[in-house]
Amino acid sequence: MAYGLSRDGLCTRSGSASLLVLGILAVCASLIAVSQVSLSSSSTRLRIRKNRISLRTASLLGLRQGMELLADDTIPAYDDAREDWGQPLRFITSEGVSVSVIISDAQNRLNINHFNQPLSPGTVRTPEDMFSDLATLKGTEIDAEELNFLAATMREEELELQDPMQLLSIQPGLMESFPFMAMELSALPSTQTRPIQVNLNSVRPAVLSALVGPQLQAWVEQVLLAREAAPLPSVAAVSRSLPSVIQPLLSRAVDVRSTYFEIQVTSLVDSMEETLRVLVQRTSDNGVEVLRCQW
Repeated sequence: MAYGLSRDGLCTRSGSASLLVLGILAVCASLIAVSQVSLSSSSTRLRIRKNRISLRTASLLGLRQGMELLADDTIPAYDDAREDWGQPLRFITSEGVSVSVIISDAQNRLNINHFNQPLSPGTVRTPEDMFSDLATLKGTEIDAEELNFLAATMREEELELQDPMQLLSIQPGLMESFPFMAMELSALPSTQTRPIQVNLNSVRPAVLSALVGPQLQAWVEQVLLAREAAPLPSVAAVSRSLPSVIQPLLSRAVDVRSTYFEIQVTSLVDSMEETLRVLVQRTSDNGVEVLRCQW
């Protein structure tokens, strides 16, 4: 091994020894870098896990506050989105999670589970009539045989669907028309005594038109204008001008108060977002129960 003399007279190694030292230093630097990457990766995973927990906690908090708004409804005679529960709720948690809560009336669409529990024979209109007219209003058509098969299957097997999309598993022939109608449909639970009524204060215009039929479109326009001016306090307030033959339908199919609501909670932190969708039911004692939820 070669040696040299430094400026201060000390004996120093040279050549291969210098290369060895440099190699050791490079290895050490590499190990330090790997260690830092590992620590950084571990820190990222911990932060993501913490954020997920914070998001879930915040979403449940938002759900609770939404349910409290529904339970504290101060106008029991009717339900209208201009009430406190219908206003978007936003807040930030102590952990910095931004939360948005939106409550909507679930009885504003045509309930597909009406096929399972149809209206009584004396109500003039059948669920098949409503479904067919709704398709026409949305610019599409449904074959009568396909519709009859769908209704017969749901009644015979006493099916209760959880999502309108499940219609396609029963009758694939609806595939072409379904996208046009999806926004007008709901899947609310079946009841033992009567079909779930739509709320005149929130029902979508196409659904109300399909409910009463094409002959009563002038009345539909009257309802839409009246509720725009102020919430409808009762069905009687807008039904007096209707033919008596349609009265049994209205008494069983529409109301101005709702039992079912949808609560959507969106939570956001550090570019991570989570949405919770919940179907709730308001009970007779002013309580609120969760029926279905989807993260």
